[in-house]
Amino acid sequence: MVEGLGAGYQLLKAYPDMSPTVLDICRPHHEVLDGSGYPLGLKAPKLQLPVRISTVCDVFEALTSARPYKRP
Repeated sequence: MVEGLGAGYQLLKAYPDMSPTVLDICRPHHEVLDGSGYPLGLKAPKLQLPVRISTVCDVFEALTSARPYKRP
């Protein structure tokens, strides 16, 4: 695996017909606007709109779904 690129990104990249937008979202989806996220510590100006939208969706899903360790 390439340093700074997650396993999910590497798996999806192996598919030749994978949408570049999906790859652009997958790699930085744990980044945070203030730069405290991972894997690259990117700040707001470097996070594209599709990444920001998917992050909001991910947080919403985490807050509203039952998990083994918490209720929605």
